[in-house]
Amino acid sequence: MQSEKIKEASAEMQKKQFEIDSDIPFNVKLGKKTYKVKHLKEWVGRRFSYEIAKKNSLLKSESESYDQLKALNEVGSLPSKCLSIAILNNWIKIKLFHWIFWRYISIKYTQSEINKAINDIAGALELEVFFYNIASLENLNQLRIKMTQMEALQYRQEQD
Repeated sequence: MQSEKIKEASAEMQKKQFEIDSDIPFNVKLGKKTYKVKHLKEWVGRRFSYEIAKKNSLLKSESESYDQLKALNEVGSLPSKCLSIAILNNWIKIKLFHWIFWRYISIKYTQSEINKAINDIAGALELEVFFYNIASLENLNQLRIKMTQMEALQYRQEQD
């Protein structure tokens, strides 16, 4: 019984690895339309990360309340942008069509439909693990910055 489960899991992992190696697309349903999405290429993954980092920095900046509200409004477009990047998944397509396609997604579909599509993509591409790694690295970076600030404060105190 136990070895049977191990064989099934191994077969499933081999199938998944074959799909990744062969770049076989999977279906993502967005509203009534179905899109074929391939695994993210290196440049597309970097663009995906760039969009998230750009919006994250908008929220972290300490500014007046008007600027914060404006930043929140801009962050509201992030799911549509990420979904557009994942569906287009090609440097040329992103450069040519991303600017209009994310707006089309944002206008035509509800946030719940966009959320379902993003969850389908995240599950298929194992983005949860990727984002967990990014969050861990960000936490380490914040810890390093705090430690540097503490060391600078200690140094100043020693000089006094």
